Amino acid sequence: MSYENVEALRAFLYPFGFLSSIAFGLRFLVQWTASERKKQSVVPKLFWYLSLSGNVLLMVHSFVQLHFPMYVLQSQHIILSWRNMNLMGKRPIRFRSVIALLCLAASIATFLFVSHQMAIGTGEIRWIRSLGAKRDAPTWLHTIGCIGIGAFSFRFWLQWWEAESKEKSVLSARFWWISLFGSFLAAFYFYRTQDLVNIVGPIFSLIPYVRNLMLLKKKVPAKCDIAIIAGETSGDLLGKQIADELLSSQPDLSLCGVAGPTMRQSGVTPWMRTESFQVMGIVDVVKKLPFLTYSIYRLVRTIMRNNPKAVILIDQPSFSLAIAKRLKKKGFSGKIIQAVAPTVWAYKPERIEACAAYFDRILPLFRFEKELFSKKLPTVWIGHPTLRALHKNQETKERTTLSLFPGSRPAEIRRNLPLQLQAAAAIVQNHPNLRIAISVNQTASLTTRNYIKTTANNLLSTDVEFVDFSKRYELMSRSKAAIAKLGTVTLELALFDVPCVCCYKVGRFTAWWARRFLRLTPRNFALPNILYGKKVLPECVIPPVVAEDLHREIEPYLTGEKSLPEDFRKELVKQIDPKQETNTHIANAILGSLS
Repeated sequence: MSYENVEALRAFLYPFGFLSSIAFGLRFLVQWTASERKKQSVVPKLFWYLSLSGNVLLMVHSFVQLHFPMYVLQSQHIILSWRNMNLMGKRPIRFRSVIALLCLAASIATFLFVSHQMAIGTGEIRWIRSLGAKRDAPTWLHTIGCIGIGAFSFRFWLQWWEAESKEKSVLSARFWWISLFGSFLAAFYFYRTQDLVNIVGPIFSLIPYVRNLMLLKKKVPAKCDIAIIAGETSGDLLGKQIADELLSSQPDLSLCGVAGPTMRQSGVTPWMRTESFQVMGIVDVVKKLPFLTYSIYRLVRTIMRNNPKAVILIDQPSFSLAIAKRLKKKGFSGKIIQAVAPTVWAYKPERIEACAAYFDRILPLFRFEKELFSKKLPTVWIGHPTLRALHKNQETKERTTLSLFPGSRPAEIRRNLPLQLQAAAAIVQNHPNLRIAISVNQTASLTTRNYIKTTANNLLSTDVEFVDFSKRYELMSRSKAAIAKLGTVTLELALFDVPCVCCYKVGRFTAWWARRFLRLTPRNFALPNILYGKKVLPECVIPPVVAEDLHREIEPYLTGEKSLPEDFRKELVKQIDPKQETNTHIANAILGSLS
């Protein structure tokens, strides 16, 4: 086809672009109608179907009319529209996969555009061409147009970022304000340049933009009596018990906050999800620092807007103190309660003073922690939640299993699991009748679960049983021995009288940082050893940690050469059980601070 015929075809197909404007206009009409029906600003899934259709149509229009910037931009918006629909589904893909799709879409779009230009055979690549627009438009007018179009594009990138942060599709007030600003500038630009295709969208979208801002302004924050903030799996489990006991005491309480799957099942309305905060080690914290910084800002703002009677911060003392400081600075009138005391007995004892300055009450888990904090601020020893759960799980079973507990965070699983599996492979050679079981958190991502199963099948020649973390007590009751990463699970194993090797492998930089800056003081790292006062359970923590050490330490327990001290469990119970009514104790500690 000759160059003249191609130009004639482009002129003929120019009105095709009106279809994209119709789709874009319809999406806001649908969204506006749905919002009016519910009396609040909402985003129905049809909004994103129409957005996706409009993106595809405008991408085709821009390709035909040789407008590369608009063309490649729409290729990105196609991915953003699809991502919002993906977040509305049951199995959203990972964030890094979205980034890969965005890069792939831009690359394919550029390749097709250049290939098309080369096929025409004009000898040059034309990146932009505006049919129907004035050729003599001044620079200032093009500047206004670029700002308006840029605002239209930026609002969806902002919306995407907010959707990723909240893990759901949302249209915030910022989105509508930017839309309104961009509409005025773009409409003025397209009017002056006589671009009839692109002027339709900005003009007819002004009304829904303004109306959504009005609906958002009228929106009253949902009632929240108590906010519970849990940033990791163990905190989510304790948060569930706190929520259950609070609701048992006062069923009409409204609970919200940062909640994991178990807290959400107990009726805690999630502002954010616990799964988003899973980090391990200095390097991982640095990688996720922008998200953590934004999350603290967003949480403080949400708390101040909802004004609950109390905020309960679970564990993670650095994160908790950062939130508490900002709340105090902003004049928060409610109570700030820290559940799980910072490990001041291990490092940074000066944090006791910081806790006294920013927390109204602290709820330690262990007896000796009460003595440390009670001199500085109101302290209620609530005991360890593990003991409550164990009361129902003490059925004795035949112990024929070696259980592995690699952790809950993806990073710690990737560091600890291969080590544990290598040790298990050597152990099975000496004890062929021993079954191997791995604790797997079913709320973990599909990628993490697949990694656990693939790694286990590659490193072990025997059959492996995968047990959901929620059923770990049943697994412990039939375990002859265990290999577990440091944490609460080692205490649970000790209370089940299961000999355990406690391991924790970290990166070299994290290990160096801990030795150099944290000034660690405990002689023992495993929680049962700390509570008992001497090393009973073997520890493999100080680098380098190798599988041979795990095998060597657990072998005497499997052969019967060694066993746990007779008073081991009894002494642990003394340190974690306040011997009070366990079904109301936490509720009294929290609600009592509000009176």
